[in-house]
Amino acid sequence: MIRSIRRLLLLITREQTLTDETLNTYLIEIERILNDRPLTPVVQDANDKLALSPNSLLLLRECDGIVEEGSIRDKYDKRWKQINHLANVFWKRWLREYLPSLQKRQKWLVERCNFQKGDVVIVASNISTRGKWPLGVVEDCEIDDDGRVRTVVVRT
Repeated sequence: MIRSIRRLLLLITREQTLTDETLNTYLIEIERILNDRPLTPVVQDANDKLALSPNSLLLLRECDGIVEEGSIRDKYDKRWKQINHLANVFWKRWLREYLPSLQKRQKWLVERCNFQKGDVVIVASNISTRGKWPLGVVEDCEIDDDGRVRTVVVRT
């Protein structure tokens, strides 16, 4: 994970001119994104959507982030826009690399257990907000002729 994060940071900031303050703010936002990732689902009930994350252990609450759109003055600031853009680019690229690593599949070589009704899953979506990890519960599984689950219905 560290290698992929380092590679992404180098790729994204390669052609950017960042001041010390901008770089510091950007790295703090990246730290928040990484520490908000779910470590394991903490689900006693199917309606409970909380997941255990490093930030929930460190802060004992959800972290809202350092880069927020609340202030009108900051909203039009060039540096704020740059940090926000870089953080969004990092989020999208990191999701593309991190999510597949959570469930490595070696097709047709190793028998894996199928999804089952009630399993908790991370819902990967293009519309999810940066730093948010929407969880869903598998409601129904469609099994093909081979006895493998190919499609699931997820409730968010």
